[in-house]
Amino acid sequence: MASYPVTVYRWDDPGAPQIGNGRASDIINIWQKCLVEGYGTKLPLGWTRPYYDAARQRACYRNNVDAGGSGGYAIVFSNAGNDADYNLMRLSHAKSMSDIDTAVGQGFTKAFQVINASGNLRRTKWVIIGTGCAFYFMVSYDNFQMNGSTNTGLPSMFVGDFFSRIPNDAGRFIAECSPGANSDISSANSLTLDIMSQYIQFIGSPQNLKIFSTDNSDAFQQYSISFHSNTFANNTDITIEPSTPQILTPISISINSIYGGSGVPSQASINNLQNPPYRGQLPGVYLAMNPYRGNRAYPTVINHNNENHWLMRSFSTSPAVLINMEVWNDPFV
Repeated sequence: MASYPVTVYRWDDPGAPQIGNGRASDIINIWQKCLVEGYGTKLPLGWTRPYYDAARQRACYRNNVDAGGSGGYAIVFSNAGNDADYNLMRLSHAKSMSDIDTAVGQGFTKAFQVINASGNLRRTKWVIIGTGCAFYFMVSYDNFQMNGSTNTGLPSMFVGDFFSRIPNDAGRFIAECSPGANSDISSANSLTLDIMSQYIQFIGSPQNLKIFSTDNSDAFQQYSISFHSNTFANNTDITIEPSTPQILTPISISINSIYGGSGVPSQASINNLQNPPYRGQLPGVYLAMNPYRGNRAYPTVINHNNENHWLMRSFSTSPAVLINMEVWNDPFV
């Protein structure tokens, strides 16, 4: 089993960059410091930034091939091509790039935004949890509990290689900030990656990911983020956490939800190794069988099996998605 050590970067680290007024340059600077340069006493994840246009606030980041990465590219940029306060940002991914505007094997281009707010609802806290191959990036309030309807639209995303069950999968680099959309979108969707805590939203969900074939051809398939287990309804709001042992299950990438009876794959589909119905798993992230109290303070760190996990936010139910903060283990290698 291949293992990837994890580093956690936070807004309150000594010397950490800050979001400020939600400008494109703020987001790009946070990524630059965490992925490429480091800050304070923290070393970077070992990514590179092959292309950068400061005038248009457009940057392309590539993961670390020497650390086991695919060499895929994340493309992040200001939608308006400027550096205004509370800028709408766009995010995409590609297998390769020849220049800052030319991508090969490009996925959907979606949007996210650090919107303006006041008081405790200001978006001032951010975290990156990642490796040389992939990371999760989340933005949060100045001070607000883990769940609540106002949590919709908080930027949260996955960027990098997922764990593929096909060796040397050429399409394993992805970037997803809006899993409620199954195409390019130019507005910030309220359903960011935090929606993973509302598992019921993903039963029959749109195939939100455009992933290119494992064999590096020009063909692609749309996939969904899927769950292995059923936990609770999307309006669950517990006040006392269960005392029964916690069970964590992986979050997967498949053509149709692997929970329930919808979209049973054909024999031909099952045998398709270029675009298999079950492609792999998101690294280091798990759905908890027992949800946690929604009135917990942010951030909440959960210790499970002697490893710390970051509890992701939720907006209409008790939170139940954990990101391992120490090591990500690829079950297919």
